Amino acid sequence: MTTQQATEILTARLKPGTIILEHSFEGWLPKIIVKVQSKKDKESGYWHHSGICYPTRLGFWRVFEAVPMPGRTLRGVVRPRKLENYVEMYLKGEADFLFLIPIRDTNAAFENILYNYVGTPYDLVNLIHNQPWYYLFNLWLGRKKAKATKSMVCHEYTMTVWDVYLGLFPDAHKSQISDIYYHDYFGHHSMGELIDG
Repeated sequence: MTTQQATEILTARLKPGTIILEHSFEGWLPKIIVKVQSKKDKESGYWHHSGICYPTRLGFWRVFEAVPMPGRTLRGVVRPRKLENYVEMYLKGEADFLFLIPIRDTNAAFENILYNYVGTPYDLVNLIHNQPWYYLFNLWLGRKKAKATKSMVCHEYTMTVWDVYLGLFPDAHKSQISDIYYHDYFGHHSMGELIDG
């Protein structure tokens, strides 16, 4: 099966606003994130990255995510990325993916919220300092409320969009993967399950 064929099958089964969780088998940063997150909860801690799947107005599916920029460790941004990139990683055996499909369809307000944060800087300090303190000692040292959205990590972005839209994650700025993973508004489906049907 080609990447394009797998992507077409996948997108036919997703809803706009579906959350994608990633576990990459490569790289030192994902391994460290998983190790820290797994201290609190092994099952949800397996997933080190999250984003939101959404079709553009032209019908191309993208994953909106907060990521460090390649080759620029200290800088990053919230940006859309082709869903095909994730499918290709899965088919090559480079990563595992879980899709959290919302129980209800989203509307135009969701799209506006999603795009509102594109270009927001990546919060490296939150990732390497605040998140570990919170996961390991339950002590939040980071920004709060409105100041928290000036820069974000991936889970924070994902939770913020869904919180602004439906109020699902009132503490989105603290962004624990377990809050996303265990939320009952979303059904869990692996990429293999969705592609292979």
